[in-house]
Order: sequence, then C-alpha cells, then structure tokens
Amino acid sequence: MNNITRSIFRAIHEGRWLSIEYKNQQTQQTKYWVAIRGLNPRTRTLNVDGLHLGKLSVQALDHISIDRIQTAEVVDGSWCPVNQTLIDDIRDNPGRYAALFDNAANLRVLDYLAACNRLDATPYQSNYSLIHQIDADCFADYKEDTLELTDDQFRELVGRFQRRVEDRHRNAARPSLPTLGLNLISIDTRQGLYVLAYRPLAARREKARPAGRGGAGHLPGVHRQRQQAEHPSISGC
Repeated sequence: MNNITRSIFRAIHEGRWLSIEYKNQQTQQTKYWVAIRGLNPRTRTLNVDGLHLGKLSVQALDHISIDRIQTAEVVDGSWCPVNQTLIDDIRDNPGRYAALFDNAANLRVLDYLAACNRLDATPYQSNYSLIHQIDADCFADYKEDTLELTDDQFRELVGRFQRRVEDRHRNAARPSLPTLGLNLISIDTRQGLYVLAYRPLAARREKARPAGRGGAGHLPGVHRQRQQAEHPSISGC
C-alpha cells in the first residue's frame, strides 16, 4: 500500500476530505479536495464530490482514476459522510481490494499508535491562529451546533488547511495538521497556551435548498455547480 492508497483508505474509514493533485487525460494537473462516495477496485476509479481549490466550487466527479492521482493527503479536521456500505465491503471482501489495500490490518494498528503518540504530550499550544469572527457566541444562533461560514471565512479556512497539507507533503518530519477547536478554558504561559478545555470542531459541507424554483443561486464560499449544492460550515463534535 503506497501513500496514495493509504490516504484513500483513511479518508474512506474516517470520513475525511482528501487533498489530491490530479493529472487528467490532457496531462493538466489540478488540485482538489475530494469526498469519496464510491470506489471500484476493478477499474481503480473513485466517485467523489470535488472541491476545486482555485474556484472553491463543488461538483460531482465520477470515474476519477486512482493511477492519475499524483499526491494525496487526508485533511484532518474535515468531515464528510461515511459510506458504511463501502467500508463493510472492504472488510468482508479483502481479496477484492487486495491490489489497493494490502496489509489493511497493520495500517489500523499504525494509525492507532500514531494517534497515541500525538496525544501523549503536555497540552501546550504555541502554533495556533484564529478564524476571524468565530467564537462560542456564534453557535448560539444556529441549530444542531452548526455554524454557516461566510465566503471569506471559508476561503481562509481552506487556504490554511491546504498550506499545511502541502507542507506535510514536502516535509514528512512535520506530521501535524491544523485541528479545529473552540477554546473554552486556557492559561497563557511562557511555554504557550495551556489548554484545559476545548470543544472539537469539524469542517463540513451541508446540503442546501435550491434557491428558487428554477434558479441555481449562489452559496457562501461555493459557486453552485449542481442542482443540490452545499454550504460550507463548521460543526461541533
């Protein structure tokens, strides 16, 4: 299992967006975030919802060739729906996916140990930044602990995540990616911000109602590409 297929495996099982560089049949290379909806191991293709990082637009992309993916990194802190049917099929029919996901059991163990290593540390935070105009009071006006983002907030969020994804790809010695969280109680010290309590957050996209009977409409952060587009949002875990 190479880094690309390992990242695909993680994205499917964890419900994360995947940052990829993709070379199409015209040899043009494009950067996307993709949410995996389906996988065909025989043709080695993915069905995804793709977020174009230049246009910040979302569209359905079917039959994405895995072999044309140049790089792939899981976007930690993101969220997308989990395809449980696909996960069950990978578990129940490992031979069907052996060409893509060999040694899947070992991968789960390694991911578990990596998570333990990240958590086994004093919770000082010295590398952090704020997303403008988001605090605990913002969530009070939204149901189900979901906050809809503005165009600027969404662009800022995607830009920060993508810079860290690219930095991790260039330098494997820097495994950390930004984690979204709502600071509840912390102490400012010389070593950094000592976090006593925080609320995990996840970036996701929510289904939006069509804007008008026949109109496509525009959505915050995303120009509508499909009849059912999606809003950028942040939700509490």
